[in-house]
Amino acid sequence: MDKATLRRIDANRAAYERLKRDSSYTDVRFSEATGGLMAIHREHCFDPTIGKFGIPHGDYERIAAETLYEYGQG
Repeated sequence: MDKATLRRIDANRAAYERLKRDSSYTDVRFSEATGGLMAIHREHCFDPTIGKFGIPHGDYERIAAETLYEYGQG
């Protein structure tokens, strides 16, 4: 891995340690493999509006968050 990637992973690991102790966040996760970080603020309002495929818009937010996390972009 290059130095920039290692710095990003270290920064995400530090943020993970801080967020997992913060009761304002839920679903706090960190991937050692990719450096992905995910945390959802407890007061975040996922959009309940049903989209054209019959899927709530908030589900798209969750899918996007999961995808970014899995690829180390969160």
